[in-house]
Amino acid sequence: MAEKKETTHELMEGTLVLYRRERSNIWQCRYKVDGRWQRATTKERDLKKAKEAAKVLLIKAEIRKQENLSDTHIGGLIRTVWQQTGFGNEQVDIQRLTTTGWMG
Repeated sequence: MAEKKETTHELMEGTLVLYRRERSNIWQCRYKVDGRWQRATTKERDLKKAKEAAKVLLIKAEIRKQENLSDTHIGGLIRTVWQQTGFGNEQVDIQRLTTTGWMG
């Protein structure tokens, strides 16, 4: 197993990892959706903001997968999830979010 660097933070075990590349101040993330790892930039330099952005990216990817929606439909849904779950303060079961009827 690779050595864990202080520029790497596992936000959700086996599902969401935040990391910063050696020559960059921007935080990147990788997340697993449907058994496949995806990578994306958080576009954030601040660790706290990057953690929130990474969680939003994961939620968007799960919603796209579950509901077959485009990015334009997801913005309002993300705000709803954020408000109803307090996602910024705790780990949330992504599967629960997409199957418990919060989307209507």
